[in-house]
Amino acid sequence: MLEPSSAPSTSSLLSKQMNSNNPQLATSPLRFSVKTYKHIALQELEEEEDTLNREFGAVCTDISSLQETADGISHEIISLTALLETASGAQSKEIQETKEHTQSKLQNCRDKIVVLKAKQSELSKKIREVGVEIVSKSEIVSMS
Repeated sequence: MLEPSSAPSTSSLLSKQMNSNNPQLATSPLRFSVKTYKHIALQELEEEEDTLNREFGAVCTDISSLQETADGISHEIISLTALLETASGAQSKEIQETKEHTQSKLQNCRDKIVVLKAKQSELSKKIREVGVEIVSKSEIVSMS
């Protein structure tokens, strides 16, 4: 292993290679221009934005579905409450247990909605950030 003081500097190695007419240093047809890299980066950002938008749409659909389910459960609780008012002792206990179970389902549904709304908010923030980055990169690409 070379001692740090005896190791050639990067700039001297680079200089020697540049001056050696090394055919490996010739421009490769596979190399991309800076503008191409900027376009690729922009395209990747747009794809990321599309993915985030699809995920956002799916979350919105899930929230809507859960809200409909919660509405249905709420109506069921209202019906059970009405039944409780006219039920006899034995029926009353059974209806009360069903109502408590139904209220638990409603709370579970509402908890899921809260989690999904937090995810929706997070996705919305990410979409805005990516959008700003796209606008920024678009300006750079158009200036190039």
